[in-house]
Amino acid sequence: MPLPQGLLPLLPLRNTVIFPSLTQILKVGRERSINALKKAEKQGFWIVAVQQKAKPHDFAKDHPVDPVDLHQVGTLCRIDSMKGSPEAGYQVVLRGMARVNLEELEISSENYLQAESTLLEDVNDMNRPTELALLESVKALSREILQLFPGNTEQLSELINSVDDLSYLTSLAAGNIDVDLEKKQRVLEIRNLRERVLFLLQVMQEFKEGLSVQAEIRSKLNQKFGQAQRQTILREQLKAIREELGEGDDASVEEKLHKRIEAAGMSEEVRKVAEREFRRLSEVGTQSPESHIIRNYLELLADLPWNKTSPDQEIKLDQAREIFGPRSLRT
Repeated sequence: MPLPQGLLPLLPLRNTVIFPSLTQILKVGRERSINALKKAEKQGFWIVAVQQKAKPHDFAKDHPVDPVDLHQVGTLCRIDSMKGSPEAGYQVVLRGMARVNLEELEISSENYLQAESTLLEDVNDMNRPTELALLESVKALSREILQLFPGNTEQLSELINSVDDLSYLTSLAAGNIDVDLEKKQRVLEIRNLRERVLFLLQVMQEFKEGLSVQAEIRSKLNQKFGQAQRQTILREQLKAIREELGEGDDASVEEKLHKRIEAAGMSEEVRKVAEREFRRLSEVGTQSPESHIIRNYLELLADLPWNKTSPDQEIKLDQAREIFGPRSLRT
């Protein structure tokens, strides 16, 4: 069946780009868009879906779209189904058929957007080995991207592996990748298949790098939370063991001592030593004679005035000698 050209109604898209060979479900509620659907219904269910240019008002439901708001390359679509009402809006299933160039965009007398539409055929100047190499490149990069998504993506990988048409695979990848709409629009506009694939590979590589960073962050967060959860469980187990051994009160004393160490304002080097000795104290247990030595040492460290000074008082060595004795201090 030949595809229609000439004067066709336009359906402005606010947050998606429809590619040839792909199906898209849309919610349509703006007056001019509904009028365009009604016109398409009378003319064999053919309509051109075209992306709006980025403007702050693009996502306002009641904003009337003007011809200057639209790109000049869109997608000729077949309306597969249309359900709803003018009051509640319509749910529409569109099947992309071909790229079209738009000229003489205007508002019709029936208040919908229309334009003279001309089909844009792919320009393929590649030899078969080059085409196969690019086909495999898109497949390989698609599989790498899918591996970065949580969940089972095996069916999608199998679908990608089964595609042998480079143009269709390009549409499939571009239509499903979550990137900036202007980049998607650029993919749609490039007629030369080789240039289109190379641009898409660049976009996919950037998208993959972003996913890799996100995956690394998630992994570190999960590892951090997992370690914190493990430490919490171990502390609870240690607390239960100490209570069983009758050391529950001692554990509380150790917690207070650890808080004193944290609040003492020690230097980093001394703090590391104190933390190491505190761990030893927890390991040897209160029944060990060594625990008293370690505890006294830690209490001394915690009591020292690490971050306190007396700038207004001068240290008098002669007075100190009188207090501590002649052999206590030497200069």
